[in-house]
Amino acid sequence: MWKTALYGIVGVAVIGAGVWVVQRAQQQPSGKQTSSMSMSPEQAAKTATGQGSSRTNARQSTEITDLRLVNRQNMLRRDEILELHQKGGISYAKRIDGPLTEFMEAARAAGYPATLVSGYRSYDYQQQIFNESVERYVAAGDDRATAEKKTAEYIQLPGASEHQTGLAVDVMTNEYWNRFHNLDPASDQYAGQQWLIKHAPKYGFILRYPNSKAAIKQTGIAYESWHFRYVGKEAAQAMTAAKQTLETYLETHPQK
Repeated sequence: MWKTALYGIVGVAVIGAGVWVVQRAQQQPSGKQTSSMSMSPEQAAKTATGQGSSRTNARQSTEITDLRLVNRQNMLRRDEILELHQKGGISYAKRIDGPLTEFMEAARAAGYPATLVSGYRSYDYQQQIFNESVERYVAAGDDRATAEKKTAEYIQLPGASEHQTGLAVDVMTNEYWNRFHNLDPASDQYAGQQWLIKHAPKYGFILRYPNSKAAIKQTGIAYESWHFRYVGKEAAQAMTAAKQTLETYLETHPQK
């Protein structure tokens, strides 16, 4: 099971009676499955080898709507960005501030206070993550071509990460986060993370990368128990009830 290292505390945002400890997240791969982070655009032709969603024909809006599909087959341009809102150093799309605040406060009220770990990631930051990963492999003894290939196995192309939309957030229950301080699928063994996963659709969020072979095949991303994507209440509840990913939902609900 791969884990994700996180570095650099940014700040603390107080929301109502709860506290969100917010951090600038930077991931370092230690497993062999693609994560929802980022990868170098200039390496796409050399290193993208068919990994990722097999759902490539879903009709997509050219604007960042709540249901905009973002992956290696449906990439964002560098200049595509929603209006952002910021709390305690974490940015995300302004239009999800209300639902996200309600979601976090509801978790606290249920006895499961949570941490907003990460939100919006710019195209340039995604590029930085890719470059840093390459340099780590080179420092460990790989030649640059090998380092780039290894990085491509784990890390998304800049423009292929839906964190760039500002509609995706990484949220961890404090009972796990405060103890281990990393992103790990095993967090779903804790009641607080289970609450977040179960109740997210009520507030318009889905667990974007579910834990099933079918979902992993559809999204091309390994299970992430912390990655929540805003799609709107109606769509979130429908997808969850039907056990659909965003990819399969859009096949039956194409966007104009």
